[in-house]
Amino acid sequence: MSFRRKKSASRSKLNRLLAVLLVAPLAAAATLEIGTRIFIRQEALVYQDSRDPRLGFELKPGAEGYKSGSWVRIDSLGLRQPEMQATKSSNEFRVLVVGDHPSFALGLPEEAGYVQQLRQFFRLPPDVPFSVANLSMYNYNLEQKMESFKRRGALFDADAVILQLGPRDLERKPKPWLNRPGLKNFLREHSRFYRWMTERIFARRSPPSSGGESLPPDAPKKILALLSDFKKACGKPAMIAYFPDLSKGETARAPAAIEPGLKHDAAKLGIPFINVSRAFDRHAPSALLLDPSKPYLNALGQSLAAKAIAPHAVALAKHRLARLRPPRRRYPKLVPPERVP
Repeated sequence: MSFRRKKSASRSKLNRLLAVLLVAPLAAAATLEIGTRIFIRQEALVYQDSRDPRLGFELKPGAEGYKSGSWVRIDSLGLRQPEMQATKSSNEFRVLVVGDHPSFALGLPEEAGYVQQLRQFFRLPPDVPFSVANLSMYNYNLEQKMESFKRRGALFDADAVILQLGPRDLERKPKPWLNRPGLKNFLREHSRFYRWMTERIFARRSPPSSGGESLPPDAPKKILALLSDFKKACGKPAMIAYFPDLSKGETARAPAAIEPGLKHDAAKLGIPFINVSRAFDRHAPSALLLDPSKPYLNALGQSLAAKAIAPHAVALAKHRLARLRPPRRRYPKLVPPERVP
């Protein structure tokens, strides 16, 4: 009898220990989740992990909410813009833009971005509908832009393509710690603590923002290979619009290290190259940025970029539409020009 009592007592102790080991992690996880929801403010979840490992992440179709202080809506095709049909009408003229945060217009309403502002410069015949497909994602590098374009560019059957580049296009993104995009998306959508933790880990693993002051030794070959792939995959009139990082002091007279190589290789491949820096020369960076410490353009900067890109975009369009008239010359009068000291 004593042996049975001792055996049952040891079993009850073991059961209590197992219960503690099971409940303690759940209680800790619940505490962290509740604390995150109460004390940490998070922006709208407009991205998701991609099943394509070369993309890493992408915009989440149908998502909407505030991101960087402005309302963001993602249509059913995964584009930041009003809902549009992937298949265009027979007489429709369409421009496709592939880029990162300047084209995404991070921190601004979508209509304030240069991509949507391009509409006002095109003078199309009344019987020709005009549309813009904005295949852009903030934080994409050149490899991700090329992958996105090769995967989805043909879907929109664009008549002209604008590839937007910047000084951080060769920076590598950290590899995912878990290659399970479906599981990670589920956890991110249902656990704010998981999302907060993974975003902090991603930010710490990302390379520091150097403003493109130095390039890896293989940069020239890599740039030429990527731009060559773009030209082969495009098959339509295309141009490159280079946006500087004003927060790092980049100007047309003092470009980032990557800009000369991009310009040289674009000329070698016969792709028109426009450095938008020249449109900003009359203004101090503080007048063109949402935050002087970050490279995100404000409404004036986006308007100046649209005015600089529009004539070249219209020149591309003329290859497809001979009846296109010269662009309207509208100058944004949002803020008076500020001379750079």
